[in-house]
Amino acid sequence: MGLETPTWINDLVTSNPTGSDGLSQGDNHLRNLKTALKNTLPNASKAFYFPGSMGSQVATVNVVAADMNKVIPVNAVGGAITVNLPANAGLPDGFQVWVIKTDSSVNAVTIDGNGADTINGQATVGITQQYQGWHLIWCTGISGWVGFRADSMSAVDGTSISFNANVLARMALTGAIAASAGSGVTTQTIDMLAILGDGINVLTTGVKGYIPFDFAATIVQWTLLADISGSVQLDIWKDTYANYPPTVADTITASAKPAISAATKNQSSTLTGWTTSIAAGDVLGINVDSAATLKQVTLGLKLTKTS
Repeated sequence: MGLETPTWINDLVTSNPTGSDGLSQGDNHLRNLKTALKNTLPNASKAFYFPGSMGSQVATVNVVAADMNKVIPVNAVGGAITVNLPANAGLPDGFQVWVIKTDSSVNAVTIDGNGADTINGQATVGITQQYQGWHLIWCTGISGWVGFRADSMSAVDGTSISFNANVLARMALTGAIAASAGSGVTTQTIDMLAILGDGINVLTTGVKGYIPFDFAATIVQWTLLADISGSVQLDIWKDTYANYPPTVADTITASAKPAISAATKNQSSTLTGWTTSIAAGDVLGINVDSAATLKQVTLGLKLTKTS
């Protein structure tokens, strides 16, 4: 008789049972089938959908449970498109889909978790480049979606990190160095400090020093900090290195001069009438127009430097 002893589905012999087997052996073949199936698929307690794909999607996509293991190509050339993931009620643990943006337009494809369901902790994730995609897996253990983004082999940014001439866009930068995602231009925020007075003698009027610049910048704010309560008014002069030293004729502060009046501090980003731009090679001069009581004051200029 043709009766194998299988452990896995692959152990089953398609030619069994043979034509000469008696009907009494039928139950043995059925037992073998059950054994092989349960060993091979030990946790098969839910429906399993073999991988497949949808046709090209050009409008809002509402993913359903029957779309398990499907590739969802999205063409957003006609406008931004949202892909709505299914509600988690009854959704099998490990449910997964792939969402791919197939067009080269600037229109975004947004993937939205149902209700409060998150994707990597976020309400939505997006795709902006052709052939970028998200592999999304429902994880019951965290009550949310786990997503893995794949980037295409086409250039997505012309200014950042390159790998075999294919460029990857970096994340946005924040803090002292600020740049939008994918941008190669950075803006650095820096502070220029000038400490006036020796802290012993009362501050006197006149020029207190000069500061050369070897980079271009823009003044966006001034701050004055004094050692004690008092009054002071400063003027700032600017000229080129070739015309050094700058004089009162080169003032950049107009009538909105940095000043403290009977206080220990003051600050302003309203630079009415100021010449705020500084060119590489310029020299700033710091002049005390008037002072009372103070023995030391710190001038801070907040600058933005672009490269």
